[in-house]
Amino acid sequence: MVDYDELKFGDVIYNIRTKLQVFEPRKISKIDENGVEWFRYNKDRYKYDIEEYKYIGRAEVHIFGEVDEREVDETKYFFSYKDTEKEYFCKREGFENELQYRTLEEAQAFVAKLVEKDKELDRS
Repeated sequence: MVDYDELKFGDVIYNIRTKLQVFEPRKISKIDENGVEWFRYNKDRYKYDIEEYKYIGRAEVHIFGEVDEREVDETKYFFSYKDTEKEYFCKREGFENELQYRTLEEAQAFVAKLVEKDKELDRS
């Protein structure tokens, strides 16, 4: 997990992207000598990518006066992705960026758990 308030400029975080590939896999079928049809897919249902983001800054918004109750103070944390694209993440209540890690090893371990869980679900 990443605590944005502890980040220093230039720090790197690792974000896990999940892509559902349900329409891409091809079903491979086989009928055995007993006449039972077996099948498998040539791809997994999910693909996981670990992306590296570099912390480059933040923008803070502070609201003063009487405003709509839906308005909130929000800080946006900006990251550079592949040194060209810029993205930002916000801290939101109930969603603390559970797929972001400070080290590559933590991210890889989490992806391994997700892959193992997917395989277990496929067996059941």
